[in-house]
Amino acid sequence: MATERVVLCGGASARGVPASARTLPLYVHGPDENVHLGLEALRRGLWTDIPPILRDLLDVASYVYAADQAVTRANGGRVDGPEVGAGWRQTFRFRIPVRLPELWGSDPSSRPSRSCPRTCTSSSSPSW
Repeated sequence: MATERVVLCGGASARGVPASARTLPLYVHGPDENVHLGLEALRRGLWTDIPPILRDLLDVASYVYAADQAVTRANGGRVDGPEVGAGWRQTFRFRIPVRLPELWGSDPSSRPSRSCPRTCTSSSSPSW
């Protein structure tokens, strides 16, 4: 079974997270920054400010990538044994603050799909 981690992004609250949960704090901004985006170079290349929706998407993508890279795989990620790839799979629960909460709201019928399809190449299972 995959290990579940709660990824607290950008200072997101741990309220409601069980004390026994494994948490991973990630920051793309501020004094605790541990995910480096290099957005200033992108902004200079665009010759304009990066729109809030694109900033949200870049933050989400960066957090997902950083979380996947930050964890180790069981058995070194071996893919043999009774369940092929069992040591490779991870389960992540992300809490990510966004600039446009009305776009990414909690009503499932009004938001883009945020689940990883069964064919997700990372064999990880993110949830939001």
